[in-house]
Amino acid sequence: MPFTLHASPHNSHSTATTTNSKLIFITSSLTIALAVANRVLYKLALVPMKQYPFFLAQLTTFGYVAIYSSILYMRYRAGIVTDEMLALPKWRFMAIGALEALGVATGMSAGAMLPGPAIPILSQTFLVWQLAFSTIIGRSYSFNQIAGCLLVATGVVVAVASGSNADQMLSGVDFKWPVLMIASSAFQAGASIIKEFVFTDAATRLKIWEFVLFLIS
Repeated sequence: MPFTLHASPHNSHSTATTTNSKLIFITSSLTIALAVANRVLYKLALVPMKQYPFFLAQLTTFGYVAIYSSILYMRYRAGIVTDEMLALPKWRFMAIGALEALGVATGMSAGAMLPGPAIPILSQTFLVWQLAFSTIIGRSYSFNQIAGCLLVATGVVVAVASGSNADQMLSGVDFKWPVLMIASSAFQAGASIIKEFVFTDAATRLKIWEFVLFLIS
């Protein structure tokens, strides 16, 4: 009598979990690698173009517009993005774009004058700004989250305050450049808060399944 072997649900679940874990590890590693490469190339581009940070900022901004507009158009043609999605209020997107553009322009202006290692350190103030802005609008955080944010802020303060010593990372750097880099993080943090409002509002305006499909596709 012929018989057929069937995989147990438990084994299928374990296999799926292992596959998801590997996928998460691979995508996380790729994200970290691309983020590091982005920071390195960010500084390398500013070395020969030190006197033209505004041009680089404009090139980066319009490059983003061209690339993301092309992706949006393809997704719209494929039916992934619907007319209902495109009907969302545009003023928030304009505010996000303005803040992101200011963040890029101020960040590149400061990055051209700062040593390479200082850029990612000062950029960590993004976390501090984001927590501060979201607290203003009523969000609460746990003690551990606040302590971690204060630890980041302390590290940034130490890095900036040590600039007057000849053997320190920011020696010889005008104080305004670290401040400008910190300000660029504030612009980007403000943009991230508005993005959160956009997603929250879209979840209520659009059908839930349609919005989820828009996110994961």
